[in-house]
Amino acid sequence: MEQALYWIASLTFAIILAIVLWHAYTYKNEASPVDKAYRILVSWCVFFCLQDALWGIAAMPEVGHPSFLFGVTTGFHIFTVISAYVWLHFVLVYLGSEIHHKRFYRTLVLLAVGFQTALVIRNVFVPTIFTIGPNNEYRCEAFRQVAFFNQYFIYVLIGLITAISALSNKGDTRKQYAAVFVFVLAPILCGVFQFFFPNAPFYAIGYAVGCTIIHVFIASREHNDRLVLASTTDELTQVYNRRSYEEDLKRYEDHPIEDDLILFSVDVNSLKQVNDTLGHLAGDELIQGASLCITNAFSGSGKVYRVGGDEFIVVVHSDESGKKYKDRLENEVDQWEGQRIKGLSLSVGYAAKRDMTDASLMELKKSADQMMYRDKEMYYKSKGVDRRGQREAFDAVCNSYTKILKVNLTADSYGIIKMNLDEKTEQKGFSHKISEWLHGFGKSGQVHAEDLSGYLEKTSLEFLRSYFTEGNTSLSVFYRRLSADGYRRVMMEMIPSDDYTAENQTLYLYVKDIGAAHET
Repeated sequence: MEQALYWIASLTFAIILAIVLWHAYTYKNEASPVDKAYRILVSWCVFFCLQDALWGIAAMPEVGHPSFLFGVTTGFHIFTVISAYVWLHFVLVYLGSEIHHKRFYRTLVLLAVGFQTALVIRNVFVPTIFTIGPNNEYRCEAFRQVAFFNQYFIYVLIGLITAISALSNKGDTRKQYAAVFVFVLAPILCGVFQFFFPNAPFYAIGYAVGCTIIHVFIASREHNDRLVLASTTDELTQVYNRRSYEEDLKRYEDHPIEDDLILFSVDVNSLKQVNDTLGHLAGDELIQGASLCITNAFSGSGKVYRVGGDEFIVVVHSDESGKKYKDRLENEVDQWEGQRIKGLSLSVGYAAKRDMTDASLMELKKSADQMMYRDKEMYYKSKGVDRRGQREAFDAVCNSYTKILKVNLTADSYGIIKMNLDEKTEQKGFSHKISEWLHGFGKSGQVHAEDLSGYLEKTSLEFLRSYFTEGNTSLSVFYRRLSADGYRRVMMEMIPSDDYTAENQTLYLYVKDIGAAHET
């Protein structure tokens, strides 16, 4: 009965460790050296537990045979000391630069592995560690205790390494190393129990407990890494986001700027035109293409940030000139071709610290922006586009509207771009939620009774979300609203913004007075 429980327990721990191993392969695609070493450790422990289960089966009198048990036990004594070496390998990789004599420790442990292997080989010919009796019973020989303590010498060595590392550090680092010490302590304690209770699978228990302890810390670290990555990475392009740029900007404010720093300001040309004519998927492809070209051009020497819809910043440390980097970027752009759009154009400006020795990072940014805007003017001039005329026309159009909001349907929120202050009153249904404001405005008596039902239907949050999810690019709502001299005809228009996505429905809301309704 004891032997049956032995192999069942060992097999159970093998299954548990196999699940842990599967999770170790799924939580991260690109494994770090620590992840790889941990996967090797857990893989080996799965194998060892399976072998331990096989030993339990071979030791059963009704199943096993002396020669079969001898072969399995021979492998067992080699695998236990190899397990200790794999344990050491993981700890050395995990502690990294904290350990200064890795080669010495590896050599020492390999000597211990070689010594035990020699004992096992000798045992095949001359009883040295164990023999198997005619009734399939395991018998200890003269060097059995030597073999046992040889492998645990390795675990004790690992324990001392991790204990010293834990004591020599502070804070979170000490906690991490203390966790590794507990991880090493598990097989040591279970080895002691195995010595006094040889018919229980304490080897498998120790490996399972140790691997589970360290898995919790590695998974926790991975979770924290993902949170940090998500908070500092632009979702669309996978380069650094504006938050990361602003955090780095603060660091540059606290420390002197190196003379080899070059700041680049890069802007995607014609993004709005692409969004308006080819759709937001094409616009997203254009932004992703720009990000790819920038990343390739500055690979290994620059940090790339997306700080706006079509705006990128690159901070480079290099002795090369900004002109060389700009040429590389233009070469990348010339070679790029998308699926929805065939090419892209970038406006690029840069400023080098070596040319502006007394400049702050913000002054470098301002200088790079000025060069970028000149580059953009030349681009549009070559296309026959009057940019100044565009701005004047844009101002004229904006002035023709009485209200302009940027609305987020997903968050049920808005930002005010232009609006008369007398609109922000409870009498006119004002609210900090766009759904409540639109509904309250209609119910407050501001909308003519004959137009109210249509107004409420087309301005409900559910209708707007569904309407724009279907791919519609604009919505116009006509109604009569109350004014000082009676009702006037009004047009409300909604258009998706450049950063509109199905998951983040942002759009612009415009309201325009289009004439008297001649009704009171």
